[in-house]
Amino acid sequence: MRKIFCLLALLASPSALAGEIWFSNKVEVGYDEYFIASKASFGVNGLEKVYLTPGIKFRLDDILKLEPSWGVEVDRGDDWVPRSFFKLKLEGKF
Repeated sequence: MRKIFCLLALLASPSALAGEIWFSNKVEVGYDEYFIASKASFGVNGLEKVYLTPGIKFRLDDILKLEPSWGVEVDRGDDWVPRSFFKLKLEGKF
């Protein structure tokens, strides 16, 4: 509870309010290595961006994890025209 209060106090400080306040949520559902993620970003003007991303997570070995995904992004700044993207996330333990 103390951490939440400190975060709210930081957001209420004048220097923190110099920029835009935004909120985001991400929901990820999966089965085995397959997943679908969705995310919506909210700004001062309401809904700003929406993402929908299906993908797969798998380990190449004990050290290397690979996560390719393809997705669609819809953005208020682009007049809600959908854009597709491909993302490749690589994690390693060295």
